[in-house]
Amino acid sequence: MIHEGTHGIQGMDLLGRKVLMEGKGLQLLAARIQATIARARPQPALSAHADALAQALARVGAATKAAWATGEPTEALANAVPYMQAFGHVVLAWIWLELSLAAGASKTKRTAQAWRAQRPISIITNCPRLTPGCAWWKAAT
Repeated sequence: MIHEGTHGIQGMDLLGRKVLMEGKGLQLLAARIQATIARARPQPALSAHADALAQALARVGAATKAAWATGEPTEALANAVPYMQAFGHVVLAWIWLELSLAAGASKTKRTAQAWRAQRPISIITNCPRLTPGCAWWKAAT
């Protein structure tokens, strides 16, 4: 998350430009996240987290479409900050899942045990609870 006092412009840049880019911005990121999900699902300790991340990613995609449903930039960008916050949580959950996969594959037993003991993927479980107060997010979820 960006904490430099520019949440508004960063959110508008994300929702108004970066995820749109003829649909390719979000598609490229979603493909990488889906690849991580596919690698995590077969692992019993991570499968529920992979499923939760897949649901959260789908919600971001639905929220993106709902935000731009009218085609009116002013309406779409009115809730860019909560969108950026939810989007950021999904990205953080993806990173945590990637790290969990790496720790599980670690040849150092101690590293894997230490990582699992910290249970860092609780953010994935909390992603479905993110419900910013904007109407298009609620309609998409």
